[in-house]
Amino acid sequence: YYNTKEESVTSPNVYEPNVASVLKDTGKATDMMIYNEQIFIADGQDGDIKVYDSNANFLKRITIKENGVEGKHANISGIFVAKYNNEEYLLVADKDGFKILLCNLEGEVIKSFLRPDSELMPSGVDFMPTKVMMDKDGVIYALSDGMYTGAAMFSFEGEFIGFYGANKVEITASLLLDMFWKSLLNKAQKEHMSRYVPVEYSNFDIDEQGFIYTVTSQGTGSGTRLVEQVKKMNAKSINIIESKSYGDIEYSYDYQKLIDTAFIDIAVIDGAFLALDKTRGHIFLYDDDCNLLCIFSGLGNKLGLFKNPIAIDTIGDEIYVVDGDTNQIVKFTLTEYGSNLLSATRYYQNGEGEKAKELWQNILRVNSGFAVANTRMGQIQFDEGDYESALESFKKSEDRENYSLVFDLVRKNTINK
Repeated sequence: YYNTKEESVTSPNVYEPNVASVLKDTGKATDMMIYNEQIFIADGQDGDIKVYDSNANFLKRITIKENGVEGKHANISGIFVAKYNNEEYLLVADKDGFKILLCNLEGEVIKSFLRPDSELMPSGVDFMPTKVMMDKDGVIYALSDGMYTGAAMFSFEGEFIGFYGANKVEITASLLLDMFWKSLLNKAQKEHMSRYVPVEYSNFDIDEQGFIYTVTSQGTGSGTRLVEQVKKMNAKSINIIESKSYGDIEYSYDYQKLIDTAFIDIAVIDGAFLALDKTRGHIFLYDDDCNLLCIFSGLGNKLGLFKNPIAIDTIGDEIYVVDGDTNQIVKFTLTEYGSNLLSATRYYQNGEGEKAKELWQNILRVNSGFAVANTRMGQIQFDEGDYESALESFKKSEDRENYSLVFDLVRKNTINK
């Protein structure tokens, strides 16, 4: 994780790699979805879906059938499995087919979603869905390559509803400079300059309450640090978590191009979320308040490292990551320290300060400089009325805001006496 000086520091392992398994019978893994503890793998080479158990043992092959005819759908880029009205459905993003397929779990196509005939659709842009998802109300969301207007939304019946959660154009020094020059140029000269469009999402996930988490992958080569690479949006497409820069704080340049975090997938667990970085293969664990709890994994050949991480999902607190180059799935399990960390986080979020306090104390015994733990201890001590201890904890975490609030309260109490 990073300390308060934004320096990377080592900590006890939160997760450790348990096993790496080759996805037998899969030609080219392009996406993953875990449903009812079964692992669904999109096979972009064979044009079908392979299903495995939680130990990566092959269970079955789902071939997509349209009007009873089996067919391969090359370059399947996204899949999603969900239940709606007590029926289970498989959604397939058929990028090369320019459509979304709604299927049953036997692969029989129930409905196809093509490019909407709507004025809301950007002109000159093909509908090439890369990722797809469905909420508990049967609303289908699709990310499309080159579409910067957010996720396309469809009703279960196939009606195009509109777009969800469009990103904003990033205001950078380069953009402002170009805007200045454009104000001085004629129309023909302007046509040769760069056009600025919002950053498109690379992936998304949905939690049990219906909040949609999104990630963007545009980081490398952008020339500036991005913010809001991670969002948690409500039904009105409003981001309800902190607007900040996520991912690696330390970064570097390669031939004057910024080598920065490029998120490729996100997975939500109880009280936290995991974001997968394609650039360095890092997995970032954040709590619901967007505090960074740990960073682990990377690129390489050893167990727990990847060549080309493409997807992340979970079964409970166990993490599964698919490597698109090696066709392997890597399973990560919690350490004792990691179990304490997640349990302390959840107890605190649920208002069970007494249970959380004991676990945070255990965490600080082995990782005394962990700012999140010290801040949480300070907040619990404050709630208990132990202001002196709270001040000490906030001092250790360099939490100036909370320290000032408690200090002012202690000073006022002293004056009133």
